[in-house]
Amino acid sequence: MFKEKLKAVLFVALFTIGFILITAGMLVSFCGLAYMGYAVVLTVYGGCSLLATALVEDILK
Repeated sequence: MFKEKLKAVLFVALFTIGFILITAGMLVSFCGLAYMGYAVVLTVYGGCSLLATALVEDILK
């Protein structure tokens, strides 16, 4: 029971953070080439958060 609740909370938290970071990266990329580094970093961090979501699912099986 505790594992299921923990898995659900972590999944929602990590997925939301990842989605927000990727969206922010896409929005920053529209600002021009001067901010492209920031856009790449935000997108990579968002991708890592989504990967962590998958790892949490596998670890807490």
